[in-house]
Formats: sequence, structure tokens, C-alpha cells
Amino acid sequence: MKLTFTCPASLKADLKRYAALHSHTYSEEVDALTLVPYMLETFMVRDRVFRRLGKTS
Repeated sequence: MKLTFTCPASLKADLKRYAALHSHTYSEEVDALTLVPYMLETFMVRDRVFRRLGKTS
């Protein structure tokens, strides 16, 4: 699925810096567009309220 969203320039810059740091740390070139889905998935998995509500819905 393709998803398009608008974010502030400051968030875009942070995502770009995050991707650069990730690339440097793991010696594997990656851009923010590749990382964002994993970041969102991790956020949702760790959100206790979301998980709890998901089980009752």
C-alpha cells in the first residue's frame, strides 16, 4: 500500500538525519522512506493502549 502524508520540514530533516545515522551505524545505505514503515510499526507495537484496545475491539 502506498501512503502519502504531509509533515513539517523539521520532521523531514530529522527523518533524513535518522536515516543517515542508521546508514552509518549499520554500514548499509538506507533512506527515510524505507525506514518510516518500520518506525511506525514499532511505535504501534509498543503502544500499550493501542494494543489493549485492539484486543477488545
